[in-house]
Amino acid sequence: MKGIILFFCLLFSLSGFAQTLTVRQLYDEYRANKYTFSTKYSGQTITVTGKIRSISPASEFWKDQDVHRIHLTATDYENFVVCQIPYKDSAILGRFKVGEYVTVTGKAASNINDAVFLTDCTFATAQPVARKSNAPDNAPLGKYNVYQNDGTGFNYQYTFYLKSYSSYTLNSKPGNCIYDPKTKTIRFTAGPLKGFAGLYRASTDNEKDPPNFLLSADGTLPNANSSHQGYQVGYSQAK
Repeated sequence: MKGIILFFCLLFSLSGFAQTLTVRQLYDEYRANKYTFSTKYSGQTITVTGKIRSISPASEFWKDQDVHRIHLTATDYENFVVCQIPYKDSAILGRFKVGEYVTVTGKAASNINDAVFLTDCTFATAQPVARKSNAPDNAPLGKYNVYQNDGTGFNYQYTFYLKSYSSYTLNSKPGNCIYDPKTKTIRFTAGPLKGFAGLYRASTDNEKDPPNFLLSADGTLPNANSSHQGYQVGYSQAK
């Protein structure tokens, strides 16, 4: 009888990880209670689907000790799940690109701190997680709060107001811009943000994000499928 009870207890405990989780689900669970999260997932084999934010090849010099890393993101601006791949399995890297979605099954490290590191990884391609969005097709006019990863976190930088698709203000100083509804791109041609370029996104992987601009200070149009390193993000405050 005890053996039967033990069997069903074990079956129940394993079934919680049989489902495929999203990186966002793991991220939100971690932020809600880090201790509970670590207790639940440390050393467990999990299956998770998410977007590749960056790919870091192993060092040729340290190839016997180093590993390749495929980083999955929940927010578009930071890594949360790190898939570790032995150097001998280098061919796996050629299957994937930054911005693509993958499903990975792997064993979580026993020490979870700010990121989930997976080993013994197996991969499959995946479709982006579909979600409904009521965001407008084109950038809403009004207030945008701008944030950037400045090395200490994803922090507030400044606020600008999009007055029209050809004008804006920042700190009460006017400027000119050109927004193209077809390409969803914006170029700031005069004023405080002169030289900046941006790409409007009605939605992101984070369902809580409002419509926003990816902004590049060097004038190059941002790549939505890149790691977003160095970009600013301007979130619409329109209700």
